[in-house]
Amino acid sequence: GREAIEQFADPKVFIGLKLLDRGVMRAHMAVRTAKGLGEVTSGTMSPTLGYSIGFARLPIGVMPGDAVEIDIRGKWVPAEVCKLPFVRQGAEVVHAK
Repeated sequence: GREAIEQFADPKVFIGLKLLDRGVMRAHMAVRTAKGLGEVTSGTMSPTLGYSIGFARLPIGVMPGDAVEIDIRGKWVPAEVCKLPFVRQGAEVVHAK
């Protein structure tokens, strides 16, 4: 059974994103990385952090701290891959590495 599951496995990792410029990430936006394309699964403006954050499925090998770009209405906006969670007990815990 393992071989059948691995045959259809999606080679992507689920990780957080932090937008470095103005804009708001939303679901199904394209993400351009050095390892290939990915997709934002959900995103919003964080009132606690003051910038847009989101979750994305990115190619395996993309690591926290890597620079990526998000396609927001036809414009590639810079973002950074980060570890989760974004906030713990009301305090910012977003780290590049």
